[in-house]
Amino acid sequence: MWAAGAAAVVAVLVLVAALGAPRPEVELASVRQATFVRYVEEDGRARVRDRYVISAPMAGYLERLAVEVGDAVEAEAVVATLRAAPSPLLDARTRTELEQQEGAAEAQLASGRAGEARAKAVLLQATRDLERARRLAGAGTVTTVELEQAEQRHTVASRDLELAEQASHLAEHERARVRALLGRPGPGGAPGITLHAPVAGRVLRIWQQSEGVVAAGTPILEVGDPSALELVVDLLSTDAVHVRPGVMAEVRGWGGEEPIQARVRTVQPVATPRMSALGVEEERVDVILDPEGANPDFARVGDGYRVDVRVPVARLEDALVLPTGVLFRVGERWWVFVEDDGVVRRAPVEVASYGPLESAVAGGLELGAQVVVQPPETLEDGAKVRVRVGG
Repeated sequence: MWAAGAAAVVAVLVLVAALGAPRPEVELASVRQATFVRYVEEDGRARVRDRYVISAPMAGYLERLAVEVGDAVEAEAVVATLRAAPSPLLDARTRTELEQQEGAAEAQLASGRAGEARAKAVLLQATRDLERARRLAGAGTVTTVELEQAEQRHTVASRDLELAEQASHLAEHERARVRALLGRPGPGGAPGITLHAPVAGRVLRIWQQSEGVVAAGTPILEVGDPSALELVVDLLSTDAVHVRPGVMAEVRGWGGEEPIQARVRTVQPVATPRMSALGVEEERVDVILDPEGANPDFARVGDGYRVDVRVPVARLEDALVLPTGVLFRVGERWWVFVEDDGVVRRAPVEVASYGPLESAVAGGLELGAQVVVQPPETLEDGAKVRVRVGG
């Protein structure tokens, strides 16, 4: 009888202790529906889109260059002079080879001029289409998508014409070079040949500043247009596989106050093993972007400058979005604690896309569900909690 009474007293004390135990305080977040975009951010660099290396067409004696890095040059401007020992340059075999090169240069020039004419015709039609699309868009008979497509076609046509004109300039440069070699006098007089800039731009790099003997094919200097920049950023191959040409990225860390936009032009199809800062070998893929917008300060960015590039790699419409801090892993599954009337229950979820701040789930939760942020390790399924207010 005495033992039964003691057991009842102990049970009452345990019940009182349980009821009086403090409830853990937690912070809640609501599951919301929104467009979810996951980004990756990596260091990138700016570089001149089209760069040209001017090399010695034959072995000879290079005169000291009169240009420096950063100097502006015009198309066809003389940038170097090469004098050569006359005796071995125009023997029968060399002359035959040069005559064959002259014929090839003539054919290349004709092809380049034909391509330039085609590109001009395409640009003319694209300009007309764009003007018509803008008029119809003002009248409301053309959609925004159709107008953007017309603008994109005009941009591509302009770029194609620019490339065609550069190809023609290069072909003319090659023809002039070969003709100069063929017209040079034989032994006894070697006035030398002049090397010309194939395009207008600036000197980006000088390989051979001082005069001296150089071998055929030796790079002498490099020219390009620093106002026509592209951005390159190397991403992990697991991220690069989700990047699509045409998507817009955000560029920061270039020295200006405001970020600029850049459009992904291409994702290189080949990955390259590179060492990370931690000494781990990673497979990296170069992603090439074209800056967009008119920011006058960005014009001061030059070849090789560092930038921070933020590229979207996943986009989910009408996704269930929650803070990443509510997720925790047990085994191979992701879980959350769902709060309902002061009680939390552990629920499995299927993560559709994982981000550093927010993530999207594909199943396991309903819209508006209250989930525990940064759940403590001591929190258990079925525990009663107090909700932190204003945290």
